[in-house]
Amino acid sequence: MKTDVLTAEVIDKIAVVTLGSPKKMYFDMAMGDALTEELQALAGDTDVRVVIITGGTPGYFNRHFHIPALIEMAEQIRASGRQWPDNASYHGGFFDKAMAICETMPKPVIAAISGTALAGAFEFTLACDIRIAEDGDYLIGLPETELGLLPADLSGSPPIHQAPRPTTFRWRQP
Repeated sequence: MKTDVLTAEVIDKIAVVTLGSPKKMYFDMAMGDALTEELQALAGDTDVRVVIITGGTPGYFNRHFHIPALIEMAEQIRASGRQWPDNASYHGGFFDKAMAICETMPKPVIAAISGTALAGAFEFTLACDIRIAEDGDYLIGLPETELGLLPADLSGSPPIHQAPRPTTFRWRQP
């Protein structure tokens, strides 16, 4: 598969999935669907022994969620009247299925972090078995925690759940 959304190739039983391209380096519905489809195929391919996921834009693993796509998803949820109880877990974003496949795939999944990986991109790497980061001056992590926001998969809450202020911490380099 070769598109601006992702490319995939298998060489010597090693599958390499490259996320995005210089034209498109954000997680959105199209990338989530393509990634889910590709990972499902690779999970069942007996000729593949390991899956490596990397970025398709120099200096980036993937930027993060495409903000307009997040706004559209939030508007759809708001319009549907859907609400989450306090103890609900969240399943339904556009890359949750791909993350679940990574977490349960019967072969190793390696995130080859080829540059900056923030927010949703970093969350995705956490679903992989192994994370290896390219050496460089890149940003890797969850910047939303600076605002007291917790990612859905780490908090067990709906996406971007507001944490109570007293539990918000700021890490500073010494």
